[in-house]
Amino acid sequence: MATQTEMKEYLTQKVEPDLLFAWSSNDVEVEMQYSLALVKITSLGRFASIEDDKDAFKKLMVETCSIEEESIAGKVALADLITAWNTAKTMSKAEIENKAMSSVGIAIKV
Repeated sequence: MATQTEMKEYLTQKVEPDLLFAWSSNDVEVEMQYSLALVKITSLGRFASIEDDKDAFKKLMVETCSIEEESIAGKVALADLITAWNTAKTMSKAEIENKAMSSVGIAIKV
């Protein structure tokens, strides 16, 4: 497996800054961010829309990030990923609304 430094470098090169923000602000571990980036979950919109249902999202994260969901560490990791997913959905919705308003000439202050 790659070192922490290599993972961070890869993430910086391949993942959109908004998604990195959503992950890091919700304490998603670098190893999990890296696992997601390796399967091309590299944009905020893709992460936000990869699943519609929380249980399906959890299942996908358990498989993709090799999380032991019965352990305390696994439960914490899943909680962080779910919180990041919810953050991403909110950020993505706000971005779409802002673009829509901009297209009709209404500026939104964030």
